[in-house]
Amino acid sequence: MNEIPIRNIYHMLSYAYESLQIDENILVDVDNFKDLPNLLARVLLNAINSLIKRGFFRKYNDISEDTLHIRGKININQSFKSENIITKKLNCEFSEFEENILLNQIIKTTIVNLIKKVDLEIARKLKKLLIYFNVSTITLKRQVFNRLMWNKSNNHYKLPIQVCELIYNLELPEEGIGDNYFKDFVKDPNKLPHLFEKFVLNFYKQELSDVKVYSPYINWNLTSENNNVYNLPTMMTDIVLETSNRQLIIDTKFYQSIVKNNSYHSSNVYQVYSYMNNSSFEGNISGMLLYASLGEELNEHFEIDKKDFYICTLNLDDKWENIEDRLHEIIKYLYKRDINV
Repeated sequence: MNEIPIRNIYHMLSYAYESLQIDENILVDVDNFKDLPNLLARVLLNAINSLIKRGFFRKYNDISEDTLHIRGKININQSFKSENIITKKLNCEFSEFEENILLNQIIKTTIVNLIKKVDLEIARKLKKLLIYFNVSTITLKRQVFNRLMWNKSNNHYKLPIQVCELIYNLELPEEGIGDNYFKDFVKDPNKLPHLFEKFVLNFYKQELSDVKVYSPYINWNLTSENNNVYNLPTMMTDIVLETSNRQLIIDTKFYQSIVKNNSYHSSNVYQVYSYMNNSSFEGNISGMLLYASLGEELNEHFEIDKKDFYICTLNLDDKWENIEDRLHEIIKYLYKRDINV
């Protein structure tokens, strides 16, 4: 698949990552960004500037320090170490209200890493922000982001931290090289399918107020007991749209080609068909394969075992307004039993 326009990638990210709200000022210039790293750097710049105006979050940190001046509680055992006796220092333990906390460390580390990977003009603006971060840098890992706890006092950090996490997720270690590099996100076969799925799911969550939108597990419709049931493959749906009497199961796909050997990907068809047959929903059940495309238009309708089955495309190379219209058009498959497609 060819590259998706940066403008549309940004819109998709804004739905997939709920705190990453559409910034109209960025959209004006979005077509001038040559790649996603530069675009995200601009988003981060805006988020950090807002953070600076509001003020950095601080909290009490526990500190242990060898000092000539008594502060807090004296640690007797550490104070009688030979080096402290020579220097006549005491080891004191105390708490200090400071900015050197995980939230600020994540942002500073992201800035430092990002400076090496973006255009000179954006890099220069990022460097200017470093004067506000008198904190230490850290090694970013997935666990670092998982450790964060949110409350009313630090909620204003969600946007910059989410951008930092997104930037981290786009970085992959290059084999044989210690530093990280930005792998081209719009060509990455592992990351774009996940973004496409998350974007469609969250789009419907935000746009549909009268429809239940979720991604449940579907249990196998077993007719006898079996102790090895856990050995069966897990049926985890991508997107389910549900009213009181209708259910549409959508599975998103991202391939170079929708057709393989002159037929649709058999595994995809079987997958959705299994979802439909094993769903415990008591109303009308239908299924859909929704393929990302860059120009190819497809609207197929089949009736299988008296259930509606659709194969459709979403053109990610189109104008964003048309992409939104197409997603709203797809909703009609949830409500109508007989559709001419």
